[in-house]
Amino acid sequence: HSAIHCHWLIIHCLRKYSAYLPGNLKQSAVDTLNLHLTEESAQVECGSLYSEPPGWEMPYGYVWLLVLLQEIREWSGEESSREHLSLGGPVLMLEAEARCRFFGWIRSLQSVNRSGLHGTTAFALLLGLRYAQAAPETGACAGTLERAIIGAIVRLHSESPV
Repeated sequence: HSAIHCHWLIIHCLRKYSAYLPGNLKQSAVDTLNLHLTEESAQVECGSLYSEPPGWEMPYGYVWLLVLLQEIREWSGEESSREHLSLGGPVLMLEAEARCRFFGWIRSLQSVNRSGLHGTTAFALLLGLRYAQAAPETGACAGTLERAIIGAIVRLHSESPV
């Protein structure tokens, strides 16, 4: 998840602060992203999801993956970005699997985790909510993840107020 967070930060800075970055730094960042975030690396990541034990990197790693993919989607959709990353088949499969596992984690929550570590519920639910509000959902799925997250926040924090 640390690598995911670092890649998110690079894309976020390119998307929001590109005008302030020197050309050589901007190009170096784009080159690094294009080297690391490929269809092949997405396939490897998809494969690793199935070999990890249940709950591995949950919720922190999965929610950061979803946030990274949403940042890529927003950045690649902007006209100001001539360089963009592809959200092809393996990347979309990776997103679908991460989304499914994160949704399962939300549904299985029994209590609030306020440890301040990777299992902390509030931070994961906040990031998940930001993703769900921006992510494309259509048909019967529209709003499902967002409603599940809001429901978990209300239920868990009313049972265990701060």
